Amino acid sequence: MPFPPTFSNAWDVTFPPDTQLANLLGQDLRNFRTDVMQRLSLLSGTLVNRPTPEIVNATWGGAGFGLLYFAIDTKQVFQWNGAAWLDVSGSIGSAVGVVAIVTLTGQTSANLNVGATLYAVPVSGAGLYRINFDIIITNTGAGGGSLYGVAGWNNGTAASGGQVTPTFLAGLGNESIPAASSNNSPVANVTTFYAAASQNITWSVNNIGTVTGVTYSVRIRLEFLG
Repeated sequence: MPFPPTFSNAWDVTFPPDTQLANLLGQDLRNFRTDVMQRLSLLSGTLVNRPTPEIVNATWGGAGFGLLYFAIDTKQVFQWNGAAWLDVSGSIGSAVGVVAIVTLTGQTSANLNVGATLYAVPVSGAGLYRINFDIIITNTGAGGGSLYGVAGWNNGTAASGGQVTPTFLAGLGNESIPAASSNNSPVANVTTFYAAASQNITWSVNNIGTVTGVTYSVRIRLEFLG
């Protein structure tokens, strides 16, 4: 079956009719099993493969009820409200959980994804977040300079954010980890902050000096703390 799924039978709660011939019971049971199997496949998958559920069975019981879809690549939970998928990830408990992941290798831009959205905080998702941000130089070129990671958020009063990893030289094998010396009060590459609902958390890699011919990897994990 393709994804998003295409159903063999339209969902119809009035079929079969009460006047259905008894000798068609076997066929009806087989169709019912196919219907259930295909519709259960809606429950999870990648974010881009979220289907459009059939309206007749999309919601039960009124506001706040609906089908759930688990986006396994973005670690988000969505609820169908009869017209659109709503991100309800923030309402699933308050324990630590990863809500966004970035894993990029072979990057060469000295200014990568400036202001790119890492996570769109849902309506019910206001709270503390923790970002884990790491950059590793995997190949060096002719240039020098330094790199560092940046995150941005809105705390409900104003846009905030800034440097969330130490500035480090773009040398082979160098990594954006805090300096070993305690005299420098280094920027940690794990930062906790409060983000308001319906605001974007952003990220980028920035540079100081001339950074050319350098290849690096970026790994980010964003956690919701409640």
